[in-house]
Amino acid sequence: MPELNHSAPPKPAANPVITKVVSPAAASPRPSPLKLIYLVERDKSLTDELSLQLQQRGYQVQVFHQLKSLPKMVMQSPPLAIIIEVMLTDGGDWTAPKVVLSLQKNRPKPLPVFFISSRVDMAARLVAARANGHAYFDKPLNINALMEKLDQLTAL
Repeated sequence: MPELNHSAPPKPAANPVITKVVSPAAASPRPSPLKLIYLVERDKSLTDELSLQLQQRGYQVQVFHQLKSLPKMVMQSPPLAIIIEVMLTDGGDWTAPKVVLSLQKNRPKPLPVFFISSRVDMAARLVAARANGHAYFDKPLNINALMEKLDQLTAL
């Protein structure tokens, strides 16, 4: 008959090696909420094209076709930057720059804001600058120039 060993069970190693197996799908990076861009523009074809370009660069895009929900969303979930049509109005002249200025005043650190417009006059540019806009792009948009400036000002 075999002899039974009545000694204590072996102690676990002091520094066990733990390996975690992750499937390739779970390992793929998810977009960071820090890469969120708010795009405020009424022109659906432009928002579709610009959204696609932004997403291809790794940004998440939230499109707004009117201004009324923008301030609440900025407070709830601040974006990395805002791209906004300077002439977008909800009941008055220069409404979009006024909304942006109000948003910027309530923030400890201003958000990068990119104004876009078919207006090429100095009055529109001046209003955008006074609203703490970081850049102004004429339509039709040079999307590459916009993307370069966006990447430059939002580098994490």
